[in-house]
Amino acid sequence: MVPGALIFDTNLPTAQLHTACAVRMEVEESYARSRRDDALPALGWLRRHGLRVGVVSDCTHELPDLWTSLLVARFVDATVFSVVIGHRKPHLSLYQRVCRQLGIAPSEAIYVGDGGSNELTGATAAGIPAVRLVTEDAADALVYDAEPAWSGPVIHSLTASPKAPSPTFPATSRADRGPRRSGALVARVGADPSREQKSANHKETLPARR
Repeated sequence: MVPGALIFDTNLPTAQLHTACAVRMEVEESYARSRRDDALPALGWLRRHGLRVGVVSDCTHELPDLWTSLLVARFVDATVFSVVIGHRKPHLSLYQRVCRQLGIAPSEAIYVGDGGSNELTGATAAGIPAVRLVTEDAADALVYDAEPAWSGPVIHSLTASPKAPSPTFPATSRADRGPRRSGALVARVGADPSREQKSANHKETLPARR
């Protein structure tokens, strides 16, 4: 038997399988709909300032299915889901694909994430400047394949300016609340007046690189 493999009884009644799938979807949906209090203000600020946003996420099939119903989706211009393309962070293809969808070069973006799945070193290897989000409220949360040796810029909220790592918060903190795979944002550098006008009526400000 493969270590860590899940063994399923293929003779389970159909009704029981449907129930199990419904429970899984309920759990995954609760993860997908949870978000930081500062997420929507940050996304709104980016949209109002003509910056494009992409999400790169290690996830199972539930997130793509739920995506269009999530409140944050309206602020996002490009999505790359690991389950769709068959690779997970830090594979180079995820970062390349989100940049292509946004119509930008890697150097025109900023990658923001909690460091799970070695995503920050993956972003920098792809030519995207990366910033780690480390928050006190997520200090005890689980992080998969964390990057404790990260020495790049760090922020402690989505409205903060990047600065040197602080010993106040553990380097293995997560940016969300729960064991799901967190997505990260790629923001385009440079304003687009047409997008600014379209989003005039649209939860930290994220400084753009100049």
